[in-house]
Amino acid sequence: GREILVPASRLVPPGAAEPLRIADYLWSPDGSRLLVFTNTARVWRTNSRGDYWVLDLATWRLRRLGGDAPASTLMFAKFSPDGRSAGYVRGNDLYVEDLGTAADRPSGENFDWVYEEELGLRDGWRWSPETSPASCCSWN
Repeated sequence: GREILVPASRLVPPGAAEPLRIADYLWSPDGSRLLVFTNTARVWRTNSRGDYWVLDLATWRLRRLGGDAPASTLMFAKFSPDGRSAGYVRGNDLYVEDLGTAADRPSGENFDWVYEEELGLRDGWRWSPETSPASCCSWN
């Protein structure tokens, strides 16, 4: 049988009447948080731009990544290896957001197009194993 880990009622944003429509999701490395991708928009071949929400399973708190960023403007969000931060791309900049304080900051990296058919990936950034600020592919 199937087991429901997160009821739909826990995915209703503050002030909304309906739960998020999930396009994709990702569990934090320790399983304590769920990253939900929703409200997607097509960029070239795939729906890779949208909104990301984080659900804390201990408190059932649901909040949107990116603070007051316009809707459907974040891309390629992922949890840090320790699960305490999330990184994402917004407006060609790579951001790191502390999930405890909701403070986000640009990483200082400028993010550009990645040719997925040539490199076998859709996004060009990864966390280092030590959860230091993310690294991204760069070339001239």
